[in-house]
Amino acid sequence: SFTITVQDTTDPVVTVPADIIAEATGPNGAAVTFSASASDAVSGVLPVTCTVGTTDVASGNTFALGTRTVTCSATDAAGNIGSNSFTITVQDTTDPVVTVPADITAEATSAAGAAVSFVVSASDTVSGVLPVTCKVGAAVVASGNTFPLGTTTVTCSATDAAGNIGSNSFTISVQLELSGFYQPVDMGTDVVNTVKSGSTVPLKFEVFAGTTELTNTSIVKTFTYALTSCANFVGGTEDAIETVTSGNTVLRYDTSGGQFVQNWQTPKNSAGKCYRVTMTTQDGSSIVANFKLK
Repeated sequence: SFTITVQDTTDPVVTVPADIIAEATGPNGAAVTFSASASDAVSGVLPVTCTVGTTDVASGNTFALGTRTVTCSATDAAGNIGSNSFTITVQDTTDPVVTVPADITAEATSAAGAAVSFVVSASDTVSGVLPVTCKVGAAVVASGNTFPLGTTTVTCSATDAAGNIGSNSFTISVQLELSGFYQPVDMGTDVVNTVKSGSTVPLKFEVFAGTTELTNTSIVKTFTYALTSCANFVGGTEDAIETVTSGNTVLRYDTSGGQFVQNWQTPKNSAGKCYRVTMTTQDGSSIVANFKLK
């Protein structure tokens, strides 16, 4: 005689997913779903238990930031235990959201510019509310600082606990108040001043920073004139320049009249042509007048 013993010493086969990387959705980490299964040659499909250390976990559980090893196991009817592992890494790679105001336009209060107040904030999915640093170039600025004439770009940023940096920008435009050209020049987009070619026209104007009148000629950035089509003024108002001047053409501040004066000598031998004269101040503001030479 002899005996035949049929036994089951083969462990179940446990199938787990590839390593998982999930983005944190809050300070507690992220809910992660996964699928694990087990089968055995004798016992067939088996239930699976997964653990992190000694703690049971299941698909859909919330996993904290960092990397954790999930071990899944199954036991067949013969007591054979099969196991397999994978990792779940919860990371924070999302930049904070930085909120800045819409672009700001402020009226200058002096030749130095204007003090401008603004509100910025930052929040992060994981780190919550964060402090914000704002800069102009490499210089740190804050609400209430004085910003110069013209347009300045302010870039604000915040860094979360994971080192992610979020940023956003806005502009602050500090503008002067311009009077427009005074008589004998008439203003208006559809108004054209007529004057004899080669004559010199006095262009008079004032510049204010708040209630303060500025008198230094350095506040004027450019005085330009450009040829334009006379067809732009067809149907508009034509007004003859009643006064011309023989003075020099250098920009000056007339203390007696309390205004800037730029004598513009019109191009000679240009009868029938039209020109657009533009005065631009250091902040980028400008005034324009139209001329037709005769």
